[in-house]
Amino acid sequence: MDSSGTSFVPVAPDVFDLATSDSMFGSVPCEPIEGEIKLSNHIYPPDMFDTIVPMGRMWDSHVTPTDHLYWTVNEARERGMVLSPADGRLIRIERFPNDQAPQWDSSIVEPDIRMVIAHSCDLFSIFIHVGALAPEIASVVGELAMGEQWQAKQDEVVELKAGDPIAGFGGSAIDYSLHDGRMQLAGFQVPEHYEGEPWKVHTVDPFDYMTDELISDLLPKNERTVAPYGGRIDYDVRGSLAGNWFMDGTVDYRGGESPGAKYWNGHMAIAYDHIDPSQLRISIGRDIGITYDDCRLCGGVYAVKGNAPDPSQVTFADGLVKYELTGRQHSSPDSREKSESDGVVLGTFLAQVLDDTSIRTEFFKGLLADGVSDFTDNAVVYRR
Repeated sequence: MDSSGTSFVPVAPDVFDLATSDSMFGSVPCEPIEGEIKLSNHIYPPDMFDTIVPMGRMWDSHVTPTDHLYWTVNEARERGMVLSPADGRLIRIERFPNDQAPQWDSSIVEPDIRMVIAHSCDLFSIFIHVGALAPEIASVVGELAMGEQWQAKQDEVVELKAGDPIAGFGGSAIDYSLHDGRMQLAGFQVPEHYEGEPWKVHTVDPFDYMTDELISDLLPKNERTVAPYGGRIDYDVRGSLAGNWFMDGTVDYRGGESPGAKYWNGHMAIAYDHIDPSQLRISIGRDIGITYDDCRLCGGVYAVKGNAPDPSQVTFADGLVKYELTGRQHSSPDSREKSESDGVVLGTFLAQVLDDTSIRTEFFKGLLADGVSDFTDNAVVYRR
């Protein structure tokens, strides 16, 4: 054990049970733990970051609601170490093909790394966009080249205690998510379509697992002020417009893994804002002709004039339904995330529920709802 409290010990294969092959991360060395596990340590000191952005954010390539929260640093400041929130074992490290830098200084180049910690055989933390590995971890893992991965083995386990450093804060934000294999989100109508990212359907709100002390420290930093405080990502309602949709022919969340393809082009989400869930959002991956000059704050995600009808209540019986999509503007001067309709109609989104698992949609740029009467040959079918 080093001075930081981090333990790195080879262990005999029979010390740990092996997670079953249907674990969300396959077979990994882990310790079955009965009862509740609490996140007892901050993943980053509260005085060293600015805000927490909850799950459910839709923007650009994140067309469907994101399954992770963001710990953000908005301006130049000293950066420290990212810490393990609870005891566990490091099971996977991946270095992305490109390095990263904070938004305020492109000359500060850091590795771009994803790490997975098993707190038990069921509960896992995922960190994305952390920087250089903590020296104690690097001494075991070695130097990872860009695009290289490290996988834990039964005879070489990296043990972590709550509060142990795992990596530096690399860029302007880190992604953090928590996944519990004992839980499955009910709001994904076809869970099998997320098998490319099997942890997604087991995403849980980290605030539900934190100690009261952590919660009281973090809520003032959180952009979202209503429960669930960690946000939400699953909005599918069978037979309605609400939720995630995949363009007909793209197979699933990963879009069939076509080489070089931007899989999110086939995504669409008809859901709710991650900060203010009373506001509708329509997020479209494919190009519908709206440019940055048309809406600088949209990123492919639009507000709805009149904020109605509620998509979770729109069914086959409603026939053709029209939404006038508008741009978005900041609704609070002290928030980078909270937005509302700017009232400028960009066009009309026409939608129809076809059956329990499919819808037809079309966007008419520049037209108000009164100018749209039916679909054309440009209509696109989406499926769950």
